[in-house]
Amino acid sequence: MLIGRQPVLIIGSHRSGTTMVTQFIDGNGVNMGARKEINAESLYFLRSHNKVLNKVGCSWDNPFPLDMLKRYDDLNNEIKNYFRKVLSSPMIIEHFMNSKIRHWGWKDPRTSLFINVWEDILIERGFKPVILRIVRNGVDVALSLSKRENEKILLNKKNRNHSLYVTDEMNSFNLWDFYMDKENAHWEELKSKKKIIRYEEILENPLEGLKEISGFLSLNIDRKRMSLEAERIDRNKKYGFKRKDYGVELYNKVLNNKNMKMFKYSNLL
Repeated sequence: MLIGRQPVLIIGSHRSGTTMVTQFIDGNGVNMGARKEINAESLYFLRSHNKVLNKVGCSWDNPFPLDMLKRYDDLNNEIKNYFRKVLSSPMIIEHFMNSKIRHWGWKDPRTSLFINVWEDILIERGFKPVILRIVRNGVDVALSLSKRENEKILLNKKNRNHSLYVTDEMNSFNLWDFYMDKENAHWEELKSKKKIIRYEEILENPLEGLKEISGFLSLNIDRKRMSLEAERIDRNKKYGFKRKDYGVELYNKVLNNKNMKMFKYSNLL
């Protein structure tokens, strides 16, 4: 069994900077899983989430019907029981490579859709989860997500799931908005140690941003290593939409969105 009592859950919508954060902690004392896809998403938990989403007619890019789940107690209980099995399966030991690890966790944006369920199960099993939420402005998320999916289709990358829905920037923004709503819906009631960090704050001052993450997770990282990690961060990603006419156009359409206002992204121009 996993003996580490404080699993780290990295949540945040797709293209929000969670990959960078996951790679940082994965290389500095937190085992984020042996098998991850290109964006550092745990394949074990990703596949588990996809199985649940598929069962209820959803997908990572079409999670919107999840709002209907509140009508069906039996289905909610079935999902919770499935996640219990995911956590107790021998496969999870294989995923983390060592049954005696003390610092472990996972990153998968789909976790945001079930964060309250996961917290309940982890606490029920005697764990004390630590939840780190990364937030990025919705326009940069939308442009990044749309660009990625368009490139995948144009390059005809094999063995990749394409999403036609998010090739449109406005659709990508709406997807970001839904993930944010799901995180917001349960954030205040979560009992775990938790923290929100804006991706832009890390980009503004990478060294201080990594120190904040390290301190929150109680990681022991020497200053030289921290500085090297900070130097690898591309600070030009901060508010990149400002350098594109179509990005500014999208921003002007959505700046009064509730989540843009909540996280102080409504006065960037």
